[in-house]
Amino acid sequence: MIDRALDKSSTIRLFIIENEIEKDLKKRLPEGDKLTTEDWIVLAEIKAILEPFYEQTVYLQSRAKNLSHGAIWKPFPSIEHLLSHILLAIEAYKYDIEPSKPTSADEATAAARKYIKTSLDNCHRKLD
Repeated sequence: MIDRALDKSSTIRLFIIENEIEKDLKKRLPEGDKLTTEDWIVLAEIKAILEPFYEQTVYLQSRAKNLSHGAIWKPFPSIEHLLSHILLAIEAYKYDIEPSKPTSADEATAAARKYIKTSLDNCHRKLD
């Protein structure tokens, strides 16, 4: 979904802009449902984190067709690859500096990044 939303971001942004001038207030989007520039940045970051998981899932599914099913050694290289990817992502988020005078958009982005950091830590523990 994130990949498709990023592909269609210009269309979605245009929809949001056009919706702001809607005369019928009942048809307008609630403020919390409007995606900001910071939201798009966070979505791109999430996509970059999750993409290797999707790729490895597809890889292992396609490999199972040609090889015997259930061999535990087959996913080990994928797990190592994903573990390295997560460690790099954790390192990248380690030094994420929050703004000195946060706006509401900055606070939302900081909250999203804090959630991403927690998710990365949990993922690392499970993969390790």
